[in-house]
Amino acid sequence: MFTCRFWEDLIFVYFYTTHLAKLMLGEISAGLGLGVLPVIGSYFVQTGFYSMQALVASIPAGILTFNLLFLNEFPDYNADKRAGRKNFVILLGKKIAARLYSAISIFNYIFIGMSIIAGYLPYTALLAFLTLPEAIKAIKGATINYDNIVKLIPSLGSNVKTVLGTQFLLAISFIIARFLGI
Repeated sequence: MFTCRFWEDLIFVYFYTTHLAKLMLGEISAGLGLGVLPVIGSYFVQTGFYSMQALVASIPAGILTFNLLFLNEFPDYNADKRAGRKNFVILLGKKIAARLYSAISIFNYIFIGMSIIAGYLPYTALLAFLTLPEAIKAIKGATINYDNIVKLIPSLGSNVKTVLGTQFLLAISFIIARFLGI
């Protein structure tokens, strides 16, 4: 029997190239299908219910996945445009898109911090801020080198490190919080 997770993956994978990437929904569908929904779904499978904490914890994963695809679209600008794709980089142009990428990157850390203050994330989630220096490298590189693919490559690497590192540290923060009983 197929699970709900299978069907959501199938929908996002099948329709990504044929529809979603041509309707300005590529980045959003990636953030949902590879970020928010897997976190909420995993929580539900393990607990049998949904919670506000699970929803809040899923949002950074969605933002980070959105931003991973977003920055990776810069080198593909011309090919995507020729292929009829519509994404934020094509809509806004590279310079403005680089600023949006930077704002979203910063917002993710603000969201994590505010979620800790509001009590939705344990204070151990402060571990996620260990990736901030790598995020700053990606932001600086994107805002300076948005139109130079070769010089943008280190920023793409920093972005991947930020995405994977932040999500890993958030996961570890929940394990530590559980171990500490907080």
